[in-house]
Amino acid sequence: MQNFRTRNRKHIEDNFDLDNFKEETHKKNVRKRYQKNKKTITYVNMLIAIFSLAIALLLFELFNYYIALWRNQNYTRANAEIITDIEPDPANKLPVFSSKPGDTKFTPKQETDTETSSTTAPQTERKVSGRFDAVFANNNNNEDIVGYLKIDDTNISEVVVQGEDNDYYLTHNSLKEENIAGAIYMDYENNIENFSDNTIIYGHNMRDGSKFHDVRKYQDLSYYESHKYIALMTLYDNTVWEIFSFYSTPTSFNYIKANFESKEKKAEFIEEIQSKSFYSSDLEVTADDKILTLSTCTNEEDNTRFVVHAKLKDLKPLAD
Repeated sequence: MQNFRTRNRKHIEDNFDLDNFKEETHKKNVRKRYQKNKKTITYVNMLIAIFSLAIALLLFELFNYYIALWRNQNYTRANAEIITDIEPDPANKLPVFSSKPGDTKFTPKQETDTETSSTTAPQTERKVSGRFDAVFANNNNNEDIVGYLKIDDTNISEVVVQGEDNDYYLTHNSLKEENIAGAIYMDYENNIENFSDNTIIYGHNMRDGSKFHDVRKYQDLSYYESHKYIALMTLYDNTVWEIFSFYSTPTSFNYIKANFESKEKKAEFIEEIQSKSFYSSDLEVTADDKILTLSTCTNEEDNTRFVVHAKLKDLKPLAD
């Protein structure tokens, strides 16, 4: 047995190349490390490619976002330049449109009522004022234009449109272009020719200060006291409204009902929105009054809105 072991060991020693074994082992280890490093490099390159693509998409979206804001500001400014003598004082100064010679005459879309109002006067055919021709021409002859809204000494100075639903103008401006800022738009159930019980106007709370961003400032009582009046110029009338209630609410509260079945129902609604207000107003509001409602997101909690309610104080038909 000893001889066998000795012979076997001697055979291994005579035939085993230690240097070659070490070299082959080294090569195997190098190949293993290379394969491992190759996989690592592949994963890293994939991550870099994904990250680069994500950054490129983010930059593209940011570019489109700021371009949309820039375009929104430009066309808003262009519309505002058409309006002259805007000073919502219900005593004797009502907003007036300037007009340009040769502007296209505006024929509005046909108005229809979806519900009978308890306080709306009988429908009569009314002629659209020529003072709207300039605004109409400046907005691609958009037949959805129904007015112009302004609150003095704020950024709220916008064309008002009205779509067939309350979704389209969330993402389109008054030129009917896709735009993150959307438009200032009236509830599709409202009738601008003869005001509904409750005329509702919506707008985004844009962080750049545009659209209805300034509505949030009514949380400050001193701001409310110095910005009580809203000027709404429709296709037919110059109107001034005085604010009597401001609050935040979840969308579960139905503050966007356009017309009421009876004066009693409307009186209940008025009492409820007055009780919700952040501050009390001495302004008397009854079921015979027309109400204007401005609605925007709070940007604080999902499905919560800042809401302004105002009472019609003065109405004068626009001159031809």
